[in-house]
Amino acid sequence: MDFDVVLLRAVRKGMSERDQVVCIDGKTQAAFKSAKTAVEKDLSGLHDREIKLALLAELVDELLGNKLAVEPPNREEREDSGLRDCIRTN
Repeated sequence: MDFDVVLLRAVRKGMSERDQVVCIDGKTQAAFKSAKTAVEKDLSGLHDREIKLALLAELVDELLGNKLAVEPPNREEREDSGLRDCIRTN
C-alpha cells in the first residue's frame, strides 16, 4: 500500500478555486508511464522554466474545470474526501 498523494489546485482571478486530490501508486504510474515520457520530451523543447510551468498550469486548470463528479460544497470537504478515497482504494 505504497502511494503518493498530490493536491492539484487552480486559482484564477474572478473564478472559484478548483482542486483535486490525486493518488499515485505503482499501478497508476505504470498506466501513464509512456504518456509521461512523451510529455517530458515535449516539455524539454521549451527552454524557459516559466513557459513550462505556464503550460502545465493551463492544462491543470482546464482539466480541473472539466470535472464531471459532484463535489462537496467546500474545499476542506473535497480534500478530505479525496484523501479518504485514496487511502480506501490503496
